[in-house]
Amino acid sequence: MNKTFPIIIMAMFFAVPFAPALAVSIENYDSLTYQMIIELDGGDSMEIEVGAGQKADNVCDACYIHFGEQEPFPAEGDEVIFITDGQLSVKN
Repeated sequence: MNKTFPIIIMAMFFAVPFAPALAVSIENYDSLTYQMIIELDGGDSMEIEVGAGQKADNVCDACYIHFGEQEPFPAEGDEVIFITDGQLSVKN
C-alpha cells in the first residue's frame, strides 16, 4: 500500500469545510427589554430576556417563541426573528 494514501485521505477530511450549526437568533429593534419563553422540542422550555437594541444568538434549533399575548411563534434553522413595535416577525 502506498504510504501517501492515508495522508491524502486525512488532507481531504480536513479540507472539507464543516457546516455551521443552524440556530435561531432574535433581534430586538425596540427601545424596551422583553422577556419570552422558548419552548423546545421535547417539551422543555426556558425564559430569555432580549434587551433594547440587543440580539440573542443560538436560541434554539427548532422551537416556539411565547411572546406576550401573541400565539406561539414557530422558529427553526437559521431564521432571524425580529421584534419591532412589540411584534415578532421573521426575516425572509
